[in-house]
Amino acid sequence: MIASLVDPTLFRDFCFRGEGRANIVISAKCVKSGRRIVWRIGKDRKTGAVAADPRNQLIVDYIKQQIVPLMGRKFLLVPRLVSFRPSDLHYIAKLPSLPATVKVTDFECLKDEKELPASLSVFPMRMAEALTSFVDALEMADLTRIEKKGRGLHGPRITVEIKPKQGFAQLQAGAPVPYCNNCIFQIEKCHAGNFETMYDFCPLDLFSGDLRRMRRAIRALIRDPHRNLRVFVEGALVHSDEEPLADADLESIFFPNRHAELDHFVDALCYILAGATRNADSAPFSLHDDGVLGRILAAQRQDTVGILRAFELWQSLPEEVQTELKSPTALYFNGLDIESMEPRALLLRYLLAATVKDCSIMLTLRAMDTDTRADVNQEGVIKLPGTSLAFAYHVSVVDLDPKTPKNLISSQRRFLDGVKIIQAKGVSRPPCFDPFEFNE
Repeated sequence: MIASLVDPTLFRDFCFRGEGRANIVISAKCVKSGRRIVWRIGKDRKTGAVAADPRNQLIVDYIKQQIVPLMGRKFLLVPRLVSFRPSDLHYIAKLPSLPATVKVTDFECLKDEKELPASLSVFPMRMAEALTSFVDALEMADLTRIEKKGRGLHGPRITVEIKPKQGFAQLQAGAPVPYCNNCIFQIEKCHAGNFETMYDFCPLDLFSGDLRRMRRAIRALIRDPHRNLRVFVEGALVHSDEEPLADADLESIFFPNRHAELDHFVDALCYILAGATRNADSAPFSLHDDGVLGRILAAQRQDTVGILRAFELWQSLPEEVQTELKSPTALYFNGLDIESMEPRALLLRYLLAATVKDCSIMLTLRAMDTDTRADVNQEGVIKLPGTSLAFAYHVSVVDLDPKTPKNLISSQRRFLDGVKIIQAKGVSRPPCFDPFEFNE
């Protein structure tokens, strides 16, 4: 696949959207179409500087060849491979040094050294000039600015980014503790000082299909997002672990005319995530297989061995097979054999499931009037039971970067550390499940 070369002069209203451990995210509006897109650009994990990410092509191929057949296309956003001239990227890389609320009008403004000096760039010109090839990136729709069409829409566009994590319990030999994988990892992170306190969120609540438990899970994330929740309003980040807002402040931003409350927002998320939006007034609440959480859960269940057994399988493989699987292309282009119990096949299915366990859900919703029955009964609309409230919504699954044996090795160590902390010190956190009733 040949990457399309980006001409930044064809875009305007550039802004910094955020960053992860291995990339920065820049948003811009296409002058011709008016559509906002984002570019996900690789960065060096140690220095934070922009860096070429050789995995971009492989990520696109992996999603198309492995994830789409597994999950279907309903919620998947397949990125597009693009490339930048290094000199152009130098100017675009000034944006991470600016507040996320700042929009730079056009590319010429980014090049203005008086207003935006070169020292702001996380991709210095000397690095750009040293490159002899273009820099690849991933392009996709800006999901914080999805334009829902419909009559009676009002209020701001609210976008919630949730990392749901592993939605089912695995009681593993060598880890006889009644906690799910995510909670074990969070206990380890708190003990290591990554977080001051443990949060109350448990993925088993979120994936339970029980409305009361799902409310509890989302409320826990709103109260203490850690790295599992971010909230945007009209594209601007308003609530995160770094800058959390009180419930009253969120409510006033979400519903400035006071027509709804935060509890209504939480319920809307529950119904949408569960896929329980059709006939919500009359149908019993449950987790639907064709909803976003249902599809994610089915894909995660490709892991039939668990992290500790997967590590044992990795160690049992001959050195030449380990070497082969360390190559990125080996993971992406091996067909998924869902029947084989061979160690290599079990390990590949574990890694595929691990990719889905670390995905993100991007959910955008906007309030709408309920006086038009045709609208409230259509796909992409939820009318909250027992209320006169309705929301138009859009859901996508993103962040499907393939996991490798390197991720497995690191995770296995941290997982065992978490188990040892629980066994040695105990935790005040209630168990995630009853091991005596465990039937996974």
